Amino acid sequence: MHRFKTWWIALTALTVFVAFCIGLSVLKRPVTFASLDVVDDSSQAGSSLQETQEMTLLATGDIMYHSTQILKTNGSYDFEDNFKYVSSYIQNADLAVANFESTTTTAYPYSGYPQFNTPKEAVASIKNAGFDVVSTVNNHSLDTGKAGLLGTLQAFQEAGVSTVGTMSSRGDGIVWKEVNGITIAFLAYSYGFNGLLERLDEDERWMVNALDEVKIEADIRLTKKQGADFTVVFAHWGQEYRTEPTIDQEELAHKMVNWGANVVLGSHPHVIERSEMIKVEDEQRYIIYSLGNFISDQRLESVNDINTERGVMVELTLRKTGSVNTVSAVTLIPTWVYKYSCPGRYCYQVLPALAAAEGSLDLNLSESLLKRIRSAYTETVKRIKGTS
Repeated sequence: MHRFKTWWIALTALTVFVAFCIGLSVLKRPVTFASLDVVDDSSQAGSSLQETQEMTLLATGDIMYHSTQILKTNGSYDFEDNFKYVSSYIQNADLAVANFESTTTTAYPYSGYPQFNTPKEAVASIKNAGFDVVSTVNNHSLDTGKAGLLGTLQAFQEAGVSTVGTMSSRGDGIVWKEVNGITIAFLAYSYGFNGLLERLDEDERWMVNALDEVKIEADIRLTKKQGADFTVVFAHWGQEYRTEPTIDQEELAHKMVNWGANVVLGSHPHVIERSEMIKVEDEQRYIIYSLGNFISDQRLESVNDINTERGVMVELTLRKTGSVNTVSAVTLIPTWVYKYSCPGRYCYQVLPALAAAEGSLDLNLSESLLKRIRSAYTETVKRIKGTS
């Protein structure tokens, strides 16, 4: 077993670009955690002769659609504006991933909480925003039964977005991607399914990946055996609205890293939880316990929790040098969900908090909203650093 040590993301290369002056924030650029190269003196000379490949992986949190988000405009559903202000960040990454916390099927009426069913037009907007892979396994995966599970997979397949965590045919459940000579394997698991597992026959329950340690360990080790340079694990876990990970989350995350996971992406709490950088031999591996909500109707006014309207895009630089595969840098792009009135419905847009706070978006935001966005930016950075 590897002996590993928890490293806070290296502060020597960190600048938090936030200053306050009479309540105004001066925000310079997204916060970048540039991690230290982890090589010892004896291997450094040899590694300099080896070719290095790099790629960027951008991860966001929960993509959810409550009932107020799925109202028609002029007789049709339109979600294209949801990601208007963040699509450039998403598309600029080599790979972009998220958690899709809904289903889509015409076998059931469209609805929000407690049983989510979203028009497939939302899937098209996720594709157009630039996402490449979505986790489809979470506690809402069976909200519309087997029909919804299969309909969701079909909608994403038709859109050209890979899915992980739920399956329509038996297999190992691993999703493979190759970028810039780097091979990435994706896995995904959920703690449960809101008591709806019986909507699948017993011999069909392989269609959803449960958060089972024995299976997770076997799957991670299989990805390494099959040649993964980086193994990325989506974990749907923890407690809703809790801003600190539970002991169970921490213990399982560290186990997954020790089994070979390079990146662990948490979801389910609907609020952001802190991150860690773990050193395993010559490699750095990254955990974020919860990415929070990316888009939803959860916010201060609807659930009395301002943290639910705050999200983040985490961009990881993955570096491969010989047999050493490390997370070499982490860039945080805090986000905030802007909800406003449109003709006959509400509109929702994910805003990059920095750009919104600086007034560089084509939006006329009130000072009270700007103050809320500045707070979202600074609090998100502090929470992910583990200093709030």
